[in-house]
Amino acid sequence: MNKTVRPTNNLNTTKFKELNFQQHPTGMGKQCIVQFSNGYGASIVRGPYTYGGSNGLYEIAVFGKNGEITYDTPITNDVLGHLSEKEVEKILKDIKNLDRNENRNKIKNWFSNIFTWINNHVIVLFPTKR
Repeated sequence: MNKTVRPTNNLNTTKFKELNFQQHPTGMGKQCIVQFSNGYGASIVRGPYTYGGSNGLYEIAVFGKNGEITYDTPITNDVLGHLSEKEVEKILKDIKNLDRNENRNKIKNWFSNIFTWINNHVIVLFPTKR
């Protein structure tokens, strides 16, 4: 599988004030690309034709591990628009933690399955009196 390599302005940052915005390649607005160590990334954009840009707000697209925009994460199935600086920070933290959250859910499901199995088998071995 080919990976799309994008110019990255920032690595692992989730603080809005630390984002290094540059002129968008189309010349309309500004953009910051953030890459996270978990392989995911984000494009934060503000311009006259972005969702919320005319009101000074931002939009974010999530990049998957292949470097392309992904519409298949627990965060969103689309581009997120009309975002304040604080909302941008929250979404960046969510993207940075994508694999951690997925692994936590896998562990929770594993324990849940184990407890269900134990519960079902213990009742068979030690039936309660009714």
